[in-house]
Amino acid sequence: MKALLVSGVLVVLSACASPLPLNNGGRESLFDDFKQGKVALDCRISCAGAWGWYADEVHALYQAGLWEDLALQVSSIRYAEDLGWFYLGRAAEELGFAETAERYYRLGKAERLGFNRCDYIFKQCGGLDLDALLEQRLSYFDYLKSVRKRQTALIETEKKEKQATLDAQIREVQSKAEAEIALEKAKSDMRTARLEAEKRIRLEKAEAKRLERDRHAKADADAARAAKIDRQAAAAATEQEMAAVVEKAREEKIASRQRPGLGVTRSEIQNSFRGIFDFEDSPLKDGRTRSLGVAESGSILELIGPSNNLTEMSVVVFARSDADNTVISVIMLGVLNLAVPNAPNLADDLEGVLSRLARSNGGTETRDYGAKSVEITANPAIGTIRIAITTRSVKALTVLDPKVAVPAISTAKGVVVGRWCDQLAPNRPELKVAMMIAISNSGGAELHREFFDGSSRVVALNELGAGVYAELDGRFGDKYRIVPSTGELQLLDDDGLIRTARRLENTRTPSDCLK
Repeated sequence: MKALLVSGVLVVLSACASPLPLNNGGRESLFDDFKQGKVALDCRISCAGAWGWYADEVHALYQAGLWEDLALQVSSIRYAEDLGWFYLGRAAEELGFAETAERYYRLGKAERLGFNRCDYIFKQCGGLDLDALLEQRLSYFDYLKSVRKRQTALIETEKKEKQATLDAQIREVQSKAEAEIALEKAKSDMRTARLEAEKRIRLEKAEAKRLERDRHAKADADAARAAKIDRQAAAAATEQEMAAVVEKAREEKIASRQRPGLGVTRSEIQNSFRGIFDFEDSPLKDGRTRSLGVAESGSILELIGPSNNLTEMSVVVFARSDADNTVISVIMLGVLNLAVPNAPNLADDLEGVLSRLARSNGGTETRDYGAKSVEITANPAIGTIRIAITTRSVKALTVLDPKVAVPAISTAKGVVVGRWCDQLAPNRPELKVAMMIAISNSGGAELHREFFDGSSRVVALNELGAGVYAELDGRFGDKYRIVPSTGELQLLDDDGLIRTARRLENTRTPSDCLK
């Protein structure tokens, strides 16, 4: 009887000593159960022999880092023990199945509280301190959860601090920042990613900001010269002429006060964009109040009219990268929401206009919202996008009659009215353009442009009189005025002066501008 019992035990042990071999289909099915956390180590006494037989081989797979083989071997034996759960958890973690790994670790820790412990009888766990290892790995997963929780709390806190009108754009920026974190695997939170992105944008736009400051300085100098000329003219006028000028100015001022505004105060705009634009106030030549905001990126926000009811708003931004396009959408939509708060589908409308202007390589589109007019202009030549908001009765262009003419010379191209050097930015020769207005032999006015790279362009003009010319087929309503006192050429559009080109002597080559 004893011999039969021993023989039966040997048969059972030999039957359990080797897991069943698996074909490819069996391996795939078992591995799917493993990575989904469905493996059940529920075999106890009947699988103890197989577990003991393969213990050294299983531990060797663990030490060699053969995680898939380790997972399949433990899953096929199914012996219920804490060490087996630990092996499964370690294999899942190394293979990238984090949630499954945590589940196996916690099952292993639960087994440590019962009798199915690898050190319960023989005090052997393959040389591993399971209590410490399980605690270490579970603490790591708890730490990851706390980090994700803190990150989520930080994102929610930042969302609440932003303006309600910018929520959609902020979520887009946050989404891109989170994507950058995932790709680079080097930034710990979204704040660091955003700061790094802003730093790159500031470096890319540093040159544009300097050019913008120089442009403003030149415009202020031109304004000072024009104001001096106006004062000299007023001093030479008769008392009757002075009275007429004063009366006309008074009437224009009264009319401007009666003119309907945008229904937005200057303080509302400045408070909404605080931290983005630094504002300075100064009067325009026509006596109206102007507040000019400049951002670190080089963007410009101009507010015109009474402080309690602005009559005009415009914003100019530089577009050179995808990150710039995000800033453009945020700033422009913010301005539109304040100026025309009841207009439907502003975001979709703005996105559609910007897309069409990009496809057509620049141009202008106008939108009317009741008594308010919105004009969006893309100028790829200098990389800017401009949005102007006015009441419909505001837009007008006043051109003074010049009192003196610029000497002209005759060339093969006709009679040259004058030559000028249009310098878009200081110390940037590639942005200089030599300009010439000529009356062709056929009698039509033409604007000839010669660029730094040797290329040229001719534009047909319509002579309006008094030294003023307009482009016949211009998309931006461009006009050109010869300043009578200096002979300089003013470049204008429907909103007023853009910049002033320096007069050149009537030489036959543009070398003194493009050299």
